[in-house]
Order: sequence, then structure tokens, then C-alpha cells
Amino acid sequence: MIRDFIKTIVKNLFKFLGLEVTSVGPEREPPQVFNDLEKVLGLNRIGLQASYECSLDQCLILSGFSFSKTGWHPFVEAYHDISQDLDRSGFKGSFLEKYYKIWTPACSSEAIAGFNNAPEMLKSIEPFTLHAPWMEANPQDRQAMIAIIIANENKAAGFPEVTAKDGYGLHGPVSEKKGEIEFRRLLNVYKSIKAKGYDRTQGDGDVTAIAIEYNGEFRFCIMHGQHRVAAVAALEFRTVPVKITNVIQYEEIEHWPQVHRNYWSVSQAQNYVEHLFSFDSKSWARSKGLIG
Repeated sequence: MIRDFIKTIVKNLFKFLGLEVTSVGPEREPPQVFNDLEKVLGLNRIGLQASYECSLDQCLILSGFSFSKTGWHPFVEAYHDISQDLDRSGFKGSFLEKYYKIWTPACSSEAIAGFNNAPEMLKSIEPFTLHAPWMEANPQDRQAMIAIIIANENKAAGFPEVTAKDGYGLHGPVSEKKGEIEFRRLLNVYKSIKAKGYDRTQGDGDVTAIAIEYNGEFRFCIMHGQHRVAAVAALEFRTVPVKITNVIQYEEIEHWPQVHRNYWSVSQAQNYVEHLFSFDSKSWARSKGLIG
């Protein structure tokens, strides 16, 4: 009973910070998957677990990078590069190394690719802290927690000395050790899915996403599982099962936590959502010299 109570507190804390809690344990049957979004949301509302068979064309991340065929994501591009030589010796000379040298946002506002209307206060926040207007936690608290998570991920990879100061997986600059950590992680995920298929019973459960509604359409912002989603996109899957952890309604924008607390203005929040729905990440990547 006490253990369950503590787990609930930790889970709620991470949700407050805009993060996801996953657990690695014995293999268990994953939730049933449905193609009907309303059915999934209805089951979730009454406490029943269900996942949504989500089109990759609707999947993106907080920075605006997209997993769709018409979009662009650095991990998908890295997987295309890896697929050309699965015996590549390592990070040096890879597309990932090139990407980390080219894309080096200096702060959180710059880390939203192609977006020019982020709050001024995000200029004082580290770029690894992508901060959305619907999040509960303020940017400073989220930054502190993400720095800890980055350090723990590096420790789990066998590099306890590598911290957030060595860089972050979604942009540069990174140290050579951090680059190698990310390259090896991508390589291992790709090889596993290519050889065995996408197995939902392995690892830490389904990919998690926030559903964002705008003008009757949805986009699914991947919060946990980007490496896996990128791998299935590179392997030309059309869908991926996702666990929806929150539903963001555009018409409720004035009541979003960061808007209510004046971290984001209403117009900035509106512009950000519109950006996520319309941003041409492939053209952006081409303008940066990341693709031809």
C-alpha cells in the first residue's frame, strides 16, 4: 500500500514537470490497441488502459520535428544513414555528428525549430528544456529535472561522468562521449526492430504521446519513445501504438497553466500550436544543409 502510494506521488510529480514515468519490469501483456481515437480516450477516461494505433503522419515532437513522410526528424535521418552501414565503427563520420555540429540552439526558445514567437523568458532556459504552454511546471523546475534525467540516462549507458553539460540528444553541441552514447542507442534500437519487429512487450511499454487538438484535427506529440518511433518511421511503418497521457484542447488555451501564469501569452501559445500543425520540417532541414 505504501509502495503504491509513493509510486503515485512520483508519477504525479513527473506529470507536473511535463515528463513521463515508465517502468521496466517483468514482461506483461500490453494494453489493447484501437484505431478509434474517441474510443481510446473514452476508455482512458474511465480508468481502462487502451492505446491508439497512431499514424506516423500525425506524430511530431515539441521542437516541431515530424515523423511523417513529408516531414523530417534528425533521428529518422540518422537511421537512414545507419541503414547504409550497420557495421559502422561509431559516431565519428556519421550523420548524427554532422547534425550536432550544425544545429546548436543557444536556449529553449531557439530549440523550437523555425519558431520566432517564443516567450522572452525562455532565452534564459537551457535548450534541452523544451517548454510548452500546456505544461504544469514552470521552466526552471522542468530544466532542473531534465538535467537529472539526462545524467541518469548517461549513467545507465555506462558513462556516469557525462552530464547535461555534455549535451542533449536532440541538438548540438555535444561532447564526443555524448555523441557516442546517442549513436549507440540509435544503432541498438534500429538493429533490434529491424531483426525482431516492433515488440510492445519488450522494454518499458508503449510510446507515450500528448494529443493536441486544433480545428478538429489532432497531432500527437511524442514525449517518451522517440528513438523507437524514429526507427519504425525509417523502416517505413505507417502507424505505431501510442499511450495518450493528456489531451490538449486549443479552445481552452486561456486556461493552460503557463498561459494562466503569464509565462506564455495567449497569442504566443496560439502561434506555437499553429506552428506545430503547419511547420515544414523538411524544408527547414534543407535550409540548414542537413539534407539535399
